[in-house]
Amino acid sequence: MWPILIVSIVGLTVVIERIFWWGGRWFRRDPK
Repeated sequence: MWPILIVSIVGLTVVIERIFWWGGRWFRRDPK
């Protein structure tokens, strides 16, 4: 049907997941 819409949704989900994953690593690895 609309492959562009599906690809954009998947890409956005991956980007959000990466942001949360990097945020968790940053919070766990505290510089202090």
